[in-house]
Amino acid sequence: MNSSEDRAFITKLRTRQRRRQLFLALLIFVFAFGWWWTGSDEGRWSESEARAWYAEQEPIVGVNYVPSNRVNTTDWWQSPVDEELVARELGWAADLGFNAVRVFLQFIVWQDDPEALLESFEQFVSIADAQGLRVVPVLFDDCAFGEPKQLDPYLGPQRPSQPHVLLSSWTPSPGERIRKDLAYQPQLRRYVAEVVGRYRQDSRILFWDLYNEPGHNGGLEYSAELLRLAWTEARRQQPLQPITVAVWDHWDEEVEGFNDYLFAASDILSIHLYGDLEFLQEKLIPLKESSNRPIIVTEWMGRWSGSEPVRDLAWMMEAGIGSFAWGLVSGDTQGRYPWWSDADEPTDPDFWHHDFLHRDGRPFNPEETEGIRELLTNP
Repeated sequence: MNSSEDRAFITKLRTRQRRRQLFLALLIFVFAFGWWWTGSDEGRWSESEARAWYAEQEPIVGVNYVPSNRVNTTDWWQSPVDEELVARELGWAADLGFNAVRVFLQFIVWQDDPEALLESFEQFVSIADAQGLRVVPVLFDDCAFGEPKQLDPYLGPQRPSQPHVLLSSWTPSPGERIRKDLAYQPQLRRYVAEVVGRYRQDSRILFWDLYNEPGHNGGLEYSAELLRLAWTEARRQQPLQPITVAVWDHWDEEVEGFNDYLFAASDILSIHLYGDLEFLQEKLIPLKESSNRPIIVTEWMGRWSGSEPVRDLAWMMEAGIGSFAWGLVSGDTQGRYPWWSDADEPTDPDFWHHDFLHRDGRPFNPEETEGIRELLTNP
């Protein structure tokens, strides 16, 4: 580059850095004082609209679902839909009495071929609908597991499952590199617009979960900016389904303001809770008493953390709280292991953390699954 080009490039770089610094300062200010971004609740449903929607639903009892032969979302959506396997596994979920599935999409698969991703998703939604299951799509996700963590998704063959490690090949959507690069924002907006816009009036979609665990692997300021973008674009589509993003980090005081923001911008309140019944009640009873909006626990059920599925599910149903257990079939995501299990110090593989069924449909715990079936099919 010549000197004028150098100066232009440096000016552009400094401008981008100042924007990032200003945005981070704004986040700190916003979170510290418990205020929200201008327009964060623009188009948000009123409490009466949210309650009316919830009253029209049957009790929401679902599972988080990944096909048992897929290690992550790229592996899932870049491949042809295994219609026979998906229909069989979702049929097992319906047989237990579940009526919804929460599923993760992958931005880079859409980026590579938008129409192919949407066609595959339509196949999945149709299979779920045939089994009486409604779908909750998750558009973005910051989770990554395994060693080393794969913070950027990639197309092609995926890393095989690592022994004794939960979600060992899981990757985020869109990933760290894209999330931090402003140049991708037009594509990210289009992704949200196309997915939400196509299904905005489709009753097979139960609600929209825009972003799973923003900031899970650091860089909350970038995740928050992407979330703001996603919320703005999703609202612009005016879907007939509610929109939510779950509170998930309950331990760090520094994110209390961000958690308040998630609740303040969501049509229905959602939250992730892994623990025993006392922990569920500790978090959910005050939330229910302080809000007139429906509450959905979009992730729960970790036996190593004290969950007793029949007992905990019965209490949430009695309290009028919706729920999505983590996992259905123990497959390549290795949901039987807790987060701290690894090859050097594996936990007991015969005591499952997540999931209900073996690949052939046999229950992990026949007494437990029969209790769930009885609870859900004989209310």
